[in-house]
Amino acid sequence: MFPALSMPVLYLFASIRQPFLDTFFATITELGEATVFIAVALLMLWCVDKYAGYFLMSTGLLGITLNQWLKVLFRVPRPWVLDPEFKIVEKARAGAEGYSFPSGHAQLSVGAYVGLLYWKRWQPAVRGLLIALAVLIPISRMYLGVHTPADVLLSVLLALAAIFVIGPIVRKAQQQPVFLTRLLVGILVFCAGFVVFTAVFPFSPETDSAALNSAIKYAYRMLGGSLALLFGWMWDSEHLHYETKAVWWAQILKFVLGLALTLAILKLPVKHFVLGGLPIGHFFEYFLAMGFASIVWPMTFGFFSRLGGRK
Repeated sequence: MFPALSMPVLYLFASIRQPFLDTFFATITELGEATVFIAVALLMLWCVDKYAGYFLMSTGLLGITLNQWLKVLFRVPRPWVLDPEFKIVEKARAGAEGYSFPSGHAQLSVGAYVGLLYWKRWQPAVRGLLIALAVLIPISRMYLGVHTPADVLLSVLLALAAIFVIGPIVRKAQQQPVFLTRLLVGILVFCAGFVVFTAVFPFSPETDSAALNSAIKYAYRMLGGSLALLFGWMWDSEHLHYETKAVWWAQILKFVLGLALTLAILKLPVKHFVLGGLPIGHFFEYFLAMGFASIVWPMTFGFFSRLGGRK
């Protein structure tokens, strides 16, 4: 969007590229990946404050769904398609999936790191690190040449809006749990609406099929994740009532084992075994992984809390 304004900025970033900065920003941008977001949210959910975890998960589910919906509505090509003479940092190409506008990495990173700043007052060193990541990851998308300033700016604004809309609702749910139930139901309906949209919207034959398929994949993933998270919240609020506390080494063990199992479930070739590889297979990928993370794994927390003699 607005290539006449955006491309000169990207050429400016390209003019300062050098091997060290290429490696630095390629590494920084990885911290905006969905896997990192999931790890941060699960760390909060399991080990720090379950409401912080639900807050981050909610901003992520809503944010990614809205982000992908805007991608297929505007269908803005990547910068190197807008300007064939423009060169990107090649190591970033593999992670540049789908349409360009808006940026998924920028939205996830701001949602995660500014979300953490919103939720809790951290030590100065941690606060500085979170601020740095929230600034550097969006910049990295422009430096690497995979997003324009317009892509990044809208993503940042969407992430901030999600934080300041969802945050107060989740805080209120700490006294009145029904508010979180209503929030998660609303997110589920929104995700379902996007799935329906991708199925019935009359996309032009000129639509980039790879980019569209990427959006459809995320539509089903977010639907599966949102349904599992709702079930997890209902199970905990009505029956389990798990505690996050444990001695420090038990917390590390709980987090590392739980994250490894969650990511292993995500890597299972579920979509190839469900309905012959149809897109709904992506639904089951995230439904199973988030179901494990929010229902099954918290059932072990009583064991972890007893390790080291903690009752």
